Amino acid sequence: MSKNLLAGLVVVVATTFLGCGGGDDTTSTTTDDMAMKLFKVQSGTYNVSNLVVGTDSCMLGLSTTGTNPFATLAVVNDGNGNVKLGTMRGPSDPPPSYTPAAYSQGSGTFTDSYHATTTMTTMVTADTSAMCTYNMTRTNTITVVGDNMLNISFSQMTSNRLAACMPAVGTSCTSTYTFTLQMPVT
Repeated sequence: MSKNLLAGLVVVVATTFLGCGGGDDTTSTTTDDMAMKLFKVQSGTYNVSNLVVGTDSCMLGLSTTGTNPFATLAVVNDGNGNVKLGTMRGPSDPPPSYTPAAYSQGSGTFTDSYHATTTMTTMVTADTSAMCTYNMTRTNTITVVGDNMLNISFSQMTSNRLAACMPAVGTSCTSTYTFTLQMPVT
């Protein structure tokens, strides 16, 4: 017993005098240790650019030009970690209407200062006669790359599409795109 007590006392004394972990490094601080650039993401209308098709079996045909351009997208950042993309659509809106109501590109939360994911899952009524309905899930993976500049990886999956839905893509499909959102500088 006295040997164990003596051995324990030697360890405590040695640790006290020799130190543990290579010395006290709390006295020197640098700003480089955690120097991460923080970017602002303000609510507003952002321009779409760098639109690249991955797959488009849903035949969305997204383009920043043409007769129905995907040229802008609303971004709502509440400052508390929540982000919404697009406009709110509900069951009483003209087609396409959503049940339940959802932001057209979804809502979600930032997982850190640079990344967020928005999702929406809803049933879409695509025409006034309700002959074209389907289930839709949209997911946007967001990376903040500059002040009011976001890189987006977009995915849309639809299922249970009725035969009356055009374009005729079958009962289910998936489309993926990447694009950049940037708020115009005023």
